[in-house]
Amino acid sequence: MVRMGFILLLVACDGGASKGLRGSTSGEWPNPLYVRAGASGMGTEDDPMGDLGRAVAEGVEFGEVRVFPGTYQGPFTIGHALRLTGLPEDGQRPILTAPPGSALVVQAAGDFELSVSELVIDAGGATGIDLRGPHATLRSVEVQGGGHGVYVQGGRLDADQLHLRGAERFALLAQGSAVRLVDLQVDGQDRGPGVRLEECTATLLGGEIAHTLGFGLASLSSHTEITALGISKVTTANVDLDGDALLAGPLSGGEGGSLDLLGVDVREAQRAGVIVFGTTAGDLSNSTFAHHGRGGVWLQGTAPARLEGNRLEGNGLLNAYAGPGSVTTLVDNLLLDPVPEHPFGRPPEVLASYGLVADGATLELLGNSLVGASEAGVLAAETEGTLADTLISDCPTGLLLQASPALVAEGTRFVEVAEPQRVLAGVELPAPLRLEVTGVDPVTAPQPDL
Repeated sequence: MVRMGFILLLVACDGGASKGLRGSTSGEWPNPLYVRAGASGMGTEDDPMGDLGRAVAEGVEFGEVRVFPGTYQGPFTIGHALRLTGLPEDGQRPILTAPPGSALVVQAAGDFELSVSELVIDAGGATGIDLRGPHATLRSVEVQGGGHGVYVQGGRLDADQLHLRGAERFALLAQGSAVRLVDLQVDGQDRGPGVRLEECTATLLGGEIAHTLGFGLASLSSHTEITALGISKVTTANVDLDGDALLAGPLSGGEGGSLDLLGVDVREAQRAGVIVFGTTAGDLSNSTFAHHGRGGVWLQGTAPARLEGNRLEGNGLLNAYAGPGSVTTLVDNLLLDPVPEHPFGRPPEVLASYGLVADGATLELLGNSLVGASEAGVLAAETEGTLADTLISDCPTGLLLQASPALVAEGTRFVEVAEPQRVLAGVELPAPLRLEVTGVDPVTAPQPDL
């Protein structure tokens, strides 16, 4: 009897040990599970394993995988709720890479919670992070290079201190998602566009988008709120089509959405600072739009737009534009020193700049200051509305009007203006900027070669 009990005890002990980590099911993995490059242990903190791909694919659902610094080659596919956490040591973080020819580094697909933090992803030409459906939280994650830095389809993305550098297609592309980005840092390295939001609900708070190619941020058929974000240094290969810091409008056949800016600093785009077009409503408050090559703010849509407490300064040709059909309210804005350029329809030797150009618009101006235009504070054609308690100064002409008898100036003050008002016929106004905005086809889900 004693002998039999001893044998049963040996069998029981051997059964538990012989499974070990390498042959266990996901429910028998340690939690948290530790991974260190080059290790071959059982996954504990003192005896970490080395296979990060297997850890994230088979680790405990709702569990955590903790990764020591080192370089780990993917691709990495996540199909269940998980926390993937880097463990920085001496200022170094884990680096995730993709093998040559791979389409992605990290992919997560499904309806589950995912948390990724303290990692660096060296994407090369692959997509750095591909998210399809999860509620994903990214904290202190950096993506270097990549076709897309981050791609999001559906689901939700909540990111804090997400750094995206040198992506060739989009730093971040989100389609049909809820997106919240806090302290986003994008350095496009003049290689590709910045952030593109399609049919999203998005909130951006703080951060910087700089050195992008084509545009800084595009909000298309989306409802986007941006606070205290900087966008600067946008270049283009074709200034007739793009080179804008921020644009908001509908996709072809899509809804217009809305754009709300508060305390945003937008500078030095090769073409325009902000373009709001189509049926997208705009509310731009307490922001700066300065030193753009072809105008500060362009309102080219038919939905209401409101500018309040902004500073528009040193923009080429004009500081603000309200186009045909636009309904625009400007309250307590400063429109300063637009830079003279060759305007449309004029001889090459003629240079001109305007504080505000309105063409076929409905305007309500209250408490604005328009200073330092080389030709006119306001150039308006076929425009109606009121200019109340407005200051126009330091320009040859205050109001340059064409077919705008319904534009009424009430209490407008002219200081150092040679000619407060002049009526012209046949003057050619700047035309709306050209845009080629089409939807991006949803990215086909890469099939990782595991």
